[in-house]
Amino acid sequence: AEALGIAAHVRFLGLRRDIPGLLAAADIGVHASHMEGFPNAVLEAMTAGLPMVVTAVGGMLDQVVEGEQGFLVRPQAPDAMARAFERLLAEPDLRRRLGAASQRRVIENFSMAACVDRYEALYRGLLAGKRPCEIASIALPAT
Repeated sequence: AEALGIAAHVRFLGLRRDIPGLLAAADIGVHASHMEGFPNAVLEAMTAGLPMVVTAVGGMLDQVVEGEQGFLVRPQAPDAMARAFERLLAEPDLRRRLGAASQRRVIENFSMAACVDRYEALYRGLLAGKRPCEIASIALPAT
């Protein structure tokens, strides 16, 4: 941060045990990665009702739907990420709408209840003689 001349604007917080409080104080959730699996940090930010700006890689493509919960940007495209931030900062109503949609998406698709429902549907379908690909309710949410 010092080498880049931004040390006065950056805080390295170290190990924290108050993540929900930090997320509640945030306006936008961001996850910038050029390669990613299925980051829990994105779901945590969405659960807190944050609009998201994430890179369009890996599992983030399943978590955030472009224009519904936030914005997907190309990896290693800081200008595109900056434009997404600028739009969200300039449009508080959009920020609130996307944040509310983020929270709903996590509850409906990634909560413990949603996961249990999918496993139950899988097991019931298997017991009924269906193949896993025939059991629609276990599929990931449409993106």
